[in-house]
Amino acid sequence: MSKRAKQKRKGHGQRAGSPQARRFTDAERAKAVELCASGLKRKKVAELIGTTTESLRRWSHLAAASKTSKTTTTTGASSSVEVSVSGAIVREGGLAPVEVEAILEEKKRHPSMGPAQIRAQLKRFRGWRISVKAIASVLRKNGYRLVHTGSRPEGDEHPQRFEAPHRNAIWQLDFAELRVGPERCFLLFILDDYSRYIVGASLCEAPSSESVVQELKRAVARHGKPESVYTDRGGAFLAWRDKSAFDRFCEAELIDHHVSRAYRPQGRGKVEALIATVQRELWQVEHFSSVAEADKRLADWVEHYNERRAHMGIDGLTPADRFFARADRVRAAIEARIRQRTAAPEPAGAPLEEPAGTSPLEVLRVVMVDGNAELRVFGARVRLGTID
Repeated sequence: MSKRAKQKRKGHGQRAGSPQARRFTDAERAKAVELCASGLKRKKVAELIGTTTESLRRWSHLAAASKTSKTTTTTGASSSVEVSVSGAIVREGGLAPVEVEAILEEKKRHPSMGPAQIRAQLKRFRGWRISVKAIASVLRKNGYRLVHTGSRPEGDEHPQRFEAPHRNAIWQLDFAELRVGPERCFLLFILDDYSRYIVGASLCEAPSSESVVQELKRAVARHGKPESVYTDRGGAFLAWRDKSAFDRFCEAELIDHHVSRAYRPQGRGKVEALIATVQRELWQVEHFSSVAEADKRLADWVEHYNERRAHMGIDGLTPADRFFARADRVRAAIEARIRQRTAAPEPAGAPLEEPAGTSPLEVLRVVMVDGNAELRVFGARVRLGTID
């Protein structure tokens, strides 16, 4: 082989001044590993250091595999690896210790949450953007068994997603039968379809129409009147012979009552999912000595669900973010913190949100019902008639 061919082969893929051709000192490599561990993306670190993302991946791997500076800590039945490189602490998998601690803290606080839900919690309340794979890896290494449940329904049906256009457009109502010790009780939920905000919740001795009206009145007094309600065909909502107290209340308050088809619960998926969540996170976790204690814990859980629980169905926001029209401000605050995050993650503090202040309030609407125009002012209905 000629001298020129040898030089060409030796320099293949490396141009003068390219990142691959540069040699880095141990201190520079340690600094790069430290920046990766602090939360910066590898692409950004590569631009700052003047290297490639593949080199950063290799340096992090070598640092984690170093036997001379490896210390093993055991938590329960699981173990994790920390490596010290020139004063920088690197957690295996590229996560800083404070991030791993926060993931385990969220899992302990919400045992039923999976990696995706924990990711939404960390993004909403800490401004962290951690991959689902990294969170799942941390959970597995700490002894948690991840169970995947498919969300697609069985059969040939293709579900159609529906969401109300704004708050108080549709409220969904439903009962769930629960046990408090030897006593049987019924939990009533009233859920705003648009925001997933729980506007009403109470424990009842029986699923009666009167108990529904009582809780609905409290919800209306707190949050305003809904344009319509959506229920199943249960006896508390739909009477077979005469009008129920619930129907009479809706008629008097000009609230439209929509009823789902028999044996077709698809349209009430949001409130059904809410019932499953409260059973999984509250009733299957805690033991209540009395109905009064259960009612108090239910109120605390509802407040946490509305204000402090990121909802996967509304882009990781909380129901309160949507209901009180602060979603845009919260998203802007989250993105600002993500952009400014150049060091180790900050400890969790106040939620990333601004005071609700004076949120927009709809005053006047013009709608068409069966070919007739109607004017709605603060929930009141004025029939205008047909339009020629």
